[in-house]
Amino acid sequence: MKKKFTATKLYIVINILIFLLIYLKDPRVSIITLIDFGAQNGFSLADGKLWHLVMPMFLHASWQHLGLNCLSIYIFGRFVESYYGSKPFVFISLVIGVLASLGSFLTQPRVSVGASGVVYGYFAFHLYLYFLNKERYKASFGSDIFILLAINIGYSIFGANIDMAGHLFGLAGGFIIFLLLDKKKVKRSSKVLLTSLLLIFALLSGARIVSYRGSEDYYLSKIYYYDQKKEPILRDELIKEYIQRYSSP
Repeated sequence: MKKKFTATKLYIVINILIFLLIYLKDPRVSIITLIDFGAQNGFSLADGKLWHLVMPMFLHASWQHLGLNCLSIYIFGRFVESYYGSKPFVFISLVIGVLASLGSFLTQPRVSVGASGVVYGYFAFHLYLYFLNKERYKASFGSDIFILLAINIGYSIFGANIDMAGHLFGLAGGFIIFLLLDKKKVKRSSKVLLTSLLLIFALLSGARIVSYRGSEDYYLSKIYYYDQKKEPILRDELIKEYIQRYSSP
């Protein structure tokens, strides 16, 4: 029987193709190139380029980064797709990716890429199944997933150059999404509360994005970007704005 080409596999293929495009353009896979391809960063979001909330889930900083996340997507993403179907799986993945990007921006508006936040959202699917029926879950999966999750959270906290906020917001966001999609076990009042939390989170994120524009960090990071891009005219215009705004009277 011919194996079905699933949305999980498509997600992996898209990640690989995009990384190949990046690598062909810049084998060093520099931060500047990643920003050009849509990496999450403060000044792009403040300039209204909201696609930088979506693209990070398709971008990776190295072959190792790509390989690990693609393997994790295959292992954990297929469970989510088999449970909900391909189209809902795409929607779920995109929402988790955006929530992870927003969480990363809110806590540390630095450059961030990777599908790890989405993978943590797939981890949350196991938490959701455990929430539905603990005994049935243990009989089917055991407890290994929770050991793996604890190891990954520990690595996120203590590892170097790890976007811990993106991981944790992906985990929490995924769990909330799965609860909201539940048609039987989760009460309507609980869904209203969870929806309210998401709306509050979206409003806080929007306010943070608006307030970030014109901040000192906004100017410095954008000046560095144009300097590395060898675009002196745009860089110097920003330097003038920065001096006018922040120079002492």
